[in-house]
Amino acid sequence: MKEKVTYHQDPKRVIYDRSHWTLLQRLRDETYDIQQQLPCPSFVYGSVARGDVHAGSDIDIILFETIPSYHLELNLEYHSREIVQATPNALIKAHIHMSDRVTITFPLVAMNDIERDFYRYSGCLASAGIPLGERVPGVSKKLVLVEPNETGHMERSLMDDPHGCTRILGVSHDIIDERVRVLTRRDKVGRTGVFLRSDIPEDDSFEGTLKSIADSNNIVRRMLKQRGWSC
Repeated sequence: MKEKVTYHQDPKRVIYDRSHWTLLQRLRDETYDIQQQLPCPSFVYGSVARGDVHAGSDIDIILFETIPSYHLELNLEYHSREIVQATPNALIKAHIHMSDRVTITFPLVAMNDIERDFYRYSGCLASAGIPLGERVPGVSKKLVLVEPNETGHMERSLMDDPHGCTRILGVSHDIIDERVRVLTRRDKVGRTGVFLRSDIPEDDSFEGTLKSIADSNNIVRRMLKQRGWSC
């Protein structure tokens, strides 16, 4: 079910009960186990990083650096792979779906600052922070700012002071403006599509499939050349 944007909310204190802490720890233990299988630094983002999890929470892991896909896939058991690009100018990303709720994402071209800010905006935690019990502030899909504390978290609507949250999140005004625009539009018109989504055949790699797409798609080919990817 699509989450509705929270346009206004007075600051609210949320106290976690024992079952919430237990669920959070289970999800974070699972996340950490996966991250230990990866050959390079990785980060968990979203509710698992912030702490405001629920029974249906996904585990989303991001790598910020480009890496040959076989380095990642070598020791992983997964059920599907896909390439995704939200808009013609957006980052081209690889998704490895380890299950219906566990996804590893990595860039197929170099990321720029605002693309990195997208993950920091939602709350982004390095693997080393998980065994230390660290949690980070971030914004949910409802545009609610979640700020962790010892007993749970505080939350308030990002819409009440969008730019005032940049210091808390450590991100630019640009990503705040972009997420507000996208999510409020989605709230009004419904879920929007993506420019590119392509499954990876079992006998092909991310790089091979992306080259095939670029060979037949001028927009993708131009974007890849702009990002320094050799077609």
